[in-house]
Amino acid sequence: DELTARGFPPEVLFLDASDEALVRRFSETRRPHRLALGGDVLSAIRMERDRLASMRKRASRVIDTTHLTVHDLRKQLVQIVSG
Repeated sequence: DELTARGFPPEVLFLDASDEALVRRFSETRRPHRLALGGDVLSAIRMERDRLASMRKRASRVIDTTHLTVHDLRKQLVQIVSG
């Protein structure tokens, strides 16, 4: 808000994915979700989604990465940054 008030509105990029994709990604990497108490990754993802809801609303752009490869995501990010 302060940046916007000073004439420098920030561009917020929010990366999102379906719950199923996120659960699969955590399983594949074998990394625990920091909010996963007792290993319940799906509940942790939903809790994180709730906590980030206000940030997502403020985002200038939201990219759904559910079906993107890392290469596809890179292409989209390069397009956004390069204009």
